[in-house]
Amino acid sequence: MAAAYHAARAVRAAAAIQSAVVAENRARAPRGEDPIHVRIGLHTGPVVVGNIGSKSRVNYTVVGDTVNAASRLESLAKDLHTIADDDSQECVVLLSEATRAGVAGGGTFRSLGRHTLRGRVSTVEVFQLVHE
Repeated sequence: MAAAYHAARAVRAAAAIQSAVVAENRARAPRGEDPIHVRIGLHTGPVVVGNIGSKSRVNYTVVGDTVNAASRLESLAKDLHTIADDDSQECVVLLSEATRAGVAGGGTFRSLGRHTLRGRVSTVEVFQLVHE
């Protein structure tokens, strides 16, 4: 699969999760159940994927700076307390400028400005996927 499609597929998957969380919360409300809140961070770049570990303990995982940046974006969602409609607070999806650049259409995005992610020196422009 061409690398150009990875960002678009990641955003589509995040949008599907976002819609499922919103729908689930609509079903939970009449039952008096607390809403579910989810945060997702998306970043595009090279990763190491595969079985990593020793002979006695092996895990299938992904590692690398790209994975760390995505994790930092997910954490940033909690810190930003993004201003948007109620639906976007139930499942906040933040993506880097690298991921946004790989998506032609395929969603509505709101720029949240440039932020320094923990463990990085340079800033990155952060976008929020707006639930439609």
